[in-house]
Amino acid sequence: MNLNIGKKDKFVKNFLGSLSKVADNVLLSVNSNIISATCQHNDNSFLIYCEYVLDIPVEEPVRIAIGEITKFIKFLNCLDDEKLVLQVENNYIVSNSPSGNIKFFTYDEKIINKSKINFQNVLSFPFPIEFLIPKGKVQDLIKAIGVNDNAAKLYLSGGDGKITWEITDKNKTCVDSIGKVLHNDYTGISFDNLILNTENIKILNSTDVDFYKFRINNEKMILLISMEDEYVKKNYLLASLKN
Repeated sequence: MNLNIGKKDKFVKNFLGSLSKVADNVLLSVNSNIISATCQHNDNSFLIYCEYVLDIPVEEPVRIAIGEITKFIKFLNCLDDEKLVLQVENNYIVSNSPSGNIKFFTYDEKIINKSKINFQNVLSFPFPIEFLIPKGKVQDLIKAIGVNDNAAKLYLSGGDGKITWEITDKNKTCVDSIGKVLHNDYTGISFDNLILNTENIKILNSTDVDFYKFRINNEKMILLISMEDEYVKKNYLLASLKN
């Protein structure tokens, strides 16, 4: 079976690169013209679901167990071609391109850490709170997390026409704090103190889109952040920490 990768940089950086920030190994599911994968943290506080669009659909579904994502990325980066054809065999992947060739062995999927959460079920939840945030605003937030690196929590609140964030830890004394407006034209449902792990927010920086779509289920206290372009669609599910 051949996987026709139309944009190697999108596949490597935005698809595989995003998954590699969450897990060391991954099970890729290929169906028609979509490669998809789900990874989650061991504490279930963070999940990522990614899709990559192939140039040519495959005839039959297949699953590919990548044991070392970072190593696989390095192999693919050894090839200079913009487009790639990955030939999937029983226990390895081959690519013979004008710039060179690679052979990368895959794993038995039984030893891959699979996500316990079905992302399609998550999409069936109601998300009554929804807003768009420019990439620049998210980058500013991530920079602030780096500045106030002794605070591990991000408090997100919305109401009175704006959405604000604060980086601190309200359960500890003498913890520095940085707060700022994330969105200053908000007209949706008010919400208060959605508490997120700052390390999970840092992962959002690995994308090239202009806007992030934020959706919140304030009953289950979960945040779904989505972004997509022509080739890659990514969804991050973050669960609020206990106050």
